[in-house]
Amino acid sequence: MMAFGKHGKVISPALTYSDHLHYAEKLGVAVYRVPLRDDMAIDLEALARAVDDSVSLVYLCNPNNPTGMAIDGDELRSFCREVAPRVPILIDEAYNELTDKPDYTSMVDLVRGGGNILITRTFSKIFGMAGLRVGYGMGHPDIVRVVNDNVMAWRNGVGLYAAYHSYLDEDFIAFSRDKILQGRKMVNATFRRHGLNRCLRRRVLSTPTFNAMQTSSRPKWPPAT
Repeated sequence: MMAFGKHGKVISPALTYSDHLHYAEKLGVAVYRVPLRDDMAIDLEALARAVDDSVSLVYLCNPNNPTGMAIDGDELRSFCREVAPRVPILIDEAYNELTDKPDYTSMVDLVRGGGNILITRTFSKIFGMAGLRVGYGMGHPDIVRVVNDNVMAWRNGVGLYAAYHSYLDEDFIAFSRDKILQGRKMVNATFRRHGLNRCLRRRVLSTPTFNAMQTSSRPKWPPAT
């Protein structure tokens, strides 16, 4: 976030994983938040309209956190092809391994094609290693060089070693995914039992851990700032 935000403002959905957005703001980076659509989906059209010469980075979390909704893969690819030539796009795919079609929802293919896109993932979710604080990114060498110029000097060697071997353990990944999906079914069953209706976007492929709930008092999204 700091690697690109110091050259202009960052735009992101108003409701998304925002810890690093808050940290960036404390360091003087301007963040412009675009409201979600009425169905709680990320408004790609509004985000595209918000991009101007003052924007240095677009941030997306897909599947989104905390709504749990995945952006349609074709729609996101179209958005990236339109916007990326003008400004870098950072896509947080922390929950990608938990979608029904991870290859469809991921934009890794655009990175392979040389797109102006940086994809980040974490070992904190399906790999169960949140305490070690290990993640990784995928992007064009030019983007990766900019990021490397802004990272901490010291890396977690023990965490990297554990992450490498965890990444190769396909049996554990399958076990972890199965347990998480079991938990999702249990939570959804509890919601239905208590009369809470799931607010689902019809074209959504999957939800990683939970669905956004539709209640009588729908949250009011803050205006774009």
